[in-house]
Amino acid sequence: MRKKIDRQLVTIYGVAAVLIVFALVSRESFRSLTSIGNLMAQAAPIGVVALGQTLVLLVAGIDLSVGAVASASTAIGATLINSSPQRMLLGVLAIFAFSAVVGLSNGFLVSFLNLHPLIATLSTSIVITGVTLLLLPYPGGYVDYNFSEIFNTRVFGLLPLSFVYLIILFVILLWILGQTAFGRHLYATGGNAEKARIVGVNVKKVRMLAYLICSVLAGFGGLLLSARMYSGDPYAGTSFTLSSISAALIGGVSFAGGRGNIAGTMAGIIIISMLSMLLNLFGVSPFYQNIMEGSILIVAVMISVAQQTSSGRKNV
Repeated sequence: MRKKIDRQLVTIYGVAAVLIVFALVSRESFRSLTSIGNLMAQAAPIGVVALGQTLVLLVAGIDLSVGAVASASTAIGATLINSSPQRMLLGVLAIFAFSAVVGLSNGFLVSFLNLHPLIATLSTSIVITGVTLLLLPYPGGYVDYNFSEIFNTRVFGLLPLSFVYLIILFVILLWILGQTAFGRHLYATGGNAEKARIVGVNVKKVRMLAYLICSVLAGFGGLLLSARMYSGDPYAGTSFTLSSISAALIGGVSFAGGRGNIAGTMAGIIIISMLSMLLNLFGVSPFYQNIMEGSILIVAVMISVAQQTSSGRKNV
């Protein structure tokens, strides 16, 4: 099993490497440090959201509200993080408090009321979007420049601090999944919830925590996005939902839960970000980009289901 996962990771990172080489060869503009830094800055918000989505997918769930949470976070940021240090702190706390409440709500609906994750999180997403439009009906507001530089400053003129935060989160979650009881419980819950209960895993608590972490990371992703835009937008994070799912599935996370890892998701993030930048560099219309992203998600789901079916047959 370990060798199979390693081979899969090598393949995924190989695809990412091919895309990077193709970009370097085909577009001279991509070879500059500025372009590479821009790619990292673009990847950071969606990357943070995808890491959180991975945890939910591992417990055989899904969170369709992450895009709405990220969008709402930009609206909160643009409303509050724009004057005194006190208001900036209030804005950051409001974003994390809001996203935590959403995560706990999703976890409660799925774990205790036994609603299907698709229905529960889609409903939550609709409610959040409505509330966000009341707060910020259209793109606007202002996020303080000095605050934004906490995330936009580039280390050595290349690495945006937002990408550094993504790497830090990646390392932390990699350790949690590989070295802690909570990580093992995530896999056990997604692999077979009933067996997990029998051996003493608090399945409801594990699911609650997965949705909580996912939503908080979506809020943080929205904070990164608002700092990058210096403003808010009630629809800024709309694409994050499908992109985060695509990144995780491309990275080998099973749609049925219990299989995959954060390292694969990171490769998926690179692939999604590279494809987006390449399509922009080649002047491809956003409409065609949406078609391609949807197609990638369909293929990723089909591969995930096929792998799950194959694994099930071998275990019979």
